[in-house]
Amino acid sequence: MSKNYSAIFIPQEDFEWHNEDAWAVSSRFLIYVVADGVTAPATEELANPSPSKLVAELFCRSAIEFLEANFKNLSDQVISDTYQYANQTIKKFNERHKEN
Repeated sequence: MSKNYSAIFIPQEDFEWHNEDAWAVSSRFLIYVVADGVTAPATEELANPSPSKLVAELFCRSAIEFLEANFKNLSDQVISDTYQYANQTIKKFNERHKEN
């Protein structure tokens, strides 16, 4: 994945709970992406940064990148392809960071 996306992330330090959600806004087009990080009941101390938070942010960046690149041809198919692209990006991330 290239780093040519123009997403803007807003820090969420003021939240008192373990926030694993992410969102991004394109600075080039009217594009807004939200990802709901998966939260499991805490049975031990939670990792910081949360892997779920990192993946949610990766999803948002990937989606913004794909949508900006395809904005001139925006359609239902492009939206569907955006999900596939972002999910494939996460799959590659997971394969690189797999625990042995």
